[in-house]
Amino acid sequence: MTPVECSSPGNPGAARGRRDAPRPAVERCHIGGTTRGVDSTWKERLLTAGGPDWFALAGDARAECLKRGEGRGTWRVRLGDITLVAKVFDAPGWFEAIRRRLSGTPAAREWSAAREALRRGVSVVCPIALGVRGRLRARSVVLSREIEGAATLAEAWQREVLSRPAPERHARACPLIECVARLLAAAHRAGVHHADVHPGNILVQPDFTDGFLALLADPYAIRCRRGAVPERLALRALAQLDHYFRRVATRAQRLRFWRRYRTRRSGSEVGCARWGEERRQLAAIATAEAHLSARLAAHRDRRLRRQGAYFGELRLPHGWRARVVLKLERRHRFAEIGVPDRTLADWQLILRRLPATVDAASEAGAPAGGVRVEVLRARSLTEPVAWWLAGSPHRRRFEACHRRRHRDEFEALILGYAEHRRAGLVDACALLLPDTEEAGKMSVATDAASRRPGSPES
Repeated sequence: MTPVECSSPGNPGAARGRRDAPRPAVERCHIGGTTRGVDSTWKERLLTAGGPDWFALAGDARAECLKRGEGRGTWRVRLGDITLVAKVFDAPGWFEAIRRRLSGTPAAREWSAAREALRRGVSVVCPIALGVRGRLRARSVVLSREIEGAATLAEAWQREVLSRPAPERHARACPLIECVARLLAAAHRAGVHHADVHPGNILVQPDFTDGFLALLADPYAIRCRRGAVPERLALRALAQLDHYFRRVATRAQRLRFWRRYRTRRSGSEVGCARWGEERRQLAAIATAEAHLSARLAAHRDRRLRRQGAYFGELRLPHGWRARVVLKLERRHRFAEIGVPDRTLADWQLILRRLPATVDAASEAGAPAGGVRVEVLRARSLTEPVAWWLAGSPHRRRFEACHRRRHRDEFEALILGYAEHRRAGLVDACALLLPDTEEAGKMSVATDAASRRPGSPES
């Protein structure tokens, strides 16, 4: 891996993606078996003694985990008066390792994509350093500076538009609509396609001249093409953004964004004058959004059997295994009052009485923490084999429930299931349901607290 030139994000010209912005060279160095490329303006600050081990930030007090996904983690690291964002890519399996050997590590691809987008005049969050440790199954890390005063588009929309009184929302929304339309139109004209355009990957920063300045984050998802971005890819990106804003923005605001985008991309104020052409393109966005919803639902379904931020797996005493809900991801559709997000440690504490509940031959019980349990035992010699092959009834109920909820279909919430295995076969299963009586008490307590004198709602 050979580091390349990269603009410094501390340079205002580089932050705007100007083609004439100075691009200091990146120096390559080897430290303890690690290859690093560092922007020359940041070399002395990042390679000093006492700095963190960028590949092992979990035990460092200066590091805060922002997001943990499959194969990578994002950390906020404070070094004196500066704050950096480190994206660490874990060592992959052998198949992925061979692919990375041919196409480059994820950190190097993100580095190159950000540099190329800047060269084409697109505003993007620019990395300042990258590192690779190992050879075949290499781990990699890419560093960028946290932009002061910047917020994600979702946070800015909530603060600037939704939290304002109704008469002020239109005036507050216009600068945000304009800056995002300007960013995406410039990117698509320059052939820069971001494959994951959602409000969390667009940063908005106050600007004195234009009101707001928008930048693309997560350059790993950027693909640079020859010529302009094709219409189908551009419509797919717009549909992904509209998928979120259809629930937080009015139809007039979404239509204004579309027209400003078309005007900016065509470079003419009459670029959207033909109503028939506009209707055809809006229909294409609606079709792309329907396909996107189906893909997102299938992606959420795959989480049901993985260990992640939304679902987790526990090993309990006496041969019990449980799969539980950690975080409810569709709260904007299903407002479950009194059902909090839980960690694996919380579930371990709640389910510590589950084996005793089942051994007591009880068909229902509430171990702790507002969770009700329904137990089902195998009633014949063939049922454990059938449950082992096709899954226990409670497991099928749990997965069917969340598959329907992933498609925004109403279904009573199921918090998890547990299976007891004996000789590899499932001979008992338990369904974890929210305790509706305790949830009702929590809802009443919340309403009472909100009506106390001095509360915001009173």
